[in-house]
Amino acid sequence: MRTRVAGTVLLALVSLAPMAFAQSNDMLAQRRYARALGLYEHQQFADALIEFRAALEMVPSPNARLYVARCLARTQHLAEAVSEFQHVILEADAHAQSEGRYGDTREAAQREMAEIEPQVGWVTVRVADSPVGLRLHVGTAVLARGATGEPIAVDPGTVRIEAQAPGRAPARREVAVRAGERRTIELMLESAAGSSSTVALQATGVASDVASGVASGVAWIPNPARTAAWFAVGVAGAATISWASLFFVTDAHYRRISASCTAGTGCGFVSDADLELGRTLQTATNVMMAVSIVAAVGSVFWVALSPPRVRGDRTSTRSAGARPPVSSVALTPAGIAWSF
Repeated sequence: MRTRVAGTVLLALVSLAPMAFAQSNDMLAQRRYARALGLYEHQQFADALIEFRAALEMVPSPNARLYVARCLARTQHLAEAVSEFQHVILEADAHAQSEGRYGDTREAAQREMAEIEPQVGWVTVRVADSPVGLRLHVGTAVLARGATGEPIAVDPGTVRIEAQAPGRAPARREVAVRAGERRTIELMLESAAGSSSTVALQATGVASDVASGVASGVAWIPNPARTAAWFAVGVAGAATISWASLFFVTDAHYRRISASCTAGTGCGFVSDADLELGRTLQTATNVMMAVSIVAAVGSVFWVALSPPRVRGDRTSTRSAGARPPVSSVALTPAGIAWSF
C-alpha cells in the first residue's frame, strides 16, 4: 500500500512537468540568436558563429544552422560550411511540408553551397566489408559507418584518413587533394592479433548456510537487503522533495524574467546574470528530477524483490563463527537462482 501511494505521488509530481522549462529555453535561444544576428551584420563572423551555435544547441532550427554555415564560409572553413549547408537542406526538407517558410531556407542553402563547392575537395572512402562499429576520421570530420561510400567535403591540402572498428587493426592514409578534385580511397581493416578477450562471471551464495540452518532448527532473522531497500526509499523521497523545491524556485525565476519582457520592448531589461542563473536552475531541476525518478523506481523494485525476513539458525551460525544467512544470488548451470 505504501509503495502504491509513493508511486502515485511520484507520478503526480512528474505530471507537473513544467512548460516553463521549454519556454525559458526558447527565450534564451531567441536572445542568443538576436545577438548573433547583430554580430553577423557587423561582420564579426567568429563571434557570431559562437552565438548561432549556442542558439542552435538550445533550439534546433534550419535557419540558425544556415547562419552557422554562412559564418563558417566567411571565416574560410569551407569544408565545414559545405557540411552544414548539407544539413540545412536535409532539415529544411523535413520541415518544409508543415512550414512553408523553410522552403526559402533550403533554396538559400543550395545556392550558397553551390558557390563554394568549387573551392573544396571531395574524398570518398570505401572500407572493405564495412565492419560493425566502424568509425571514419576524414580530416577533422568524424563519420559513422553509414558515411562510407559518400563524398565528404575537405579543405584543399593533405588530408589524413583513419578507419577504426572493434577487433580490427586501424587503417590510416594521407592523401593530397586539390580544390575541385574528387578522390576515392579504398581501405581494409585486418583482424587485430590477440584481440579476443575472455570474460568470466563468478557468483557465490549462501545456500549451504541456509541448508544447515534448516537441518538444525530454522529461525527468522531480519533481511539486511530489505533494510537497505527502505533506506533507498528515503533517498528517493528526499530527492523528490528537492526536485519539487527546485521546480518552484525555477518557475518563480522564469515568471519574474517573463514579466520584464514585453512584445514591444523585448527583453532588454533582463541581465545576462539573470539568464545564466535561470539556465543553471533549469539544469539542476532537470537533473534532480531524473535522480528522483531513478531512485524511486529502483527502490520500489528493491523492496518488491527483497523479503522482509530470511531463514537461518542463530545458534548454529554463531557457534560456527559464520555470519547469519542473507538473501543472495548464485549462478548455476540452470541459470541465476535467488536464495532467501
